[in-house]
Amino acid sequence: MIVWIVSYGVPLGILNPLFHKDMDIIKTNPARLLSSFLPNMGLSWSLAIIGQFEVLGIGAKWNGLYSQTSLYGGLTLGLVLSVMLLSCLVYCLLIWYIDAIWPFQVFIK
Repeated sequence: MIVWIVSYGVPLGILNPLFHKDMDIIKTNPARLLSSFLPNMGLSWSLAIIGQFEVLGIGAKWNGLYSQTSLYGGLTLGLVLSVMLLSCLVYCLLIWYIDAIWPFQVFIK
């Protein structure tokens, strides 16, 4: 539980442009995209981008999946969702590998 909270609070506190008004958006977008590998941060960034579309009165639509917002610049909803999908595949491979090499059942050899 503590790891989950820290993995959300630390990246959000460092990378959220709402907390830091003088932040360079373009230089911090790769870090935001990398933090989207964490499930909670990917959800947070995608909801923040959807919120920006709602504030602009546009709304998030399928044809605007790779449209930029003024607050997040080149970080688009399509990029965040793609990284989240990739992270699901990475986590599945990791679970499959750990399950193959780590004996979880006590009496099976």
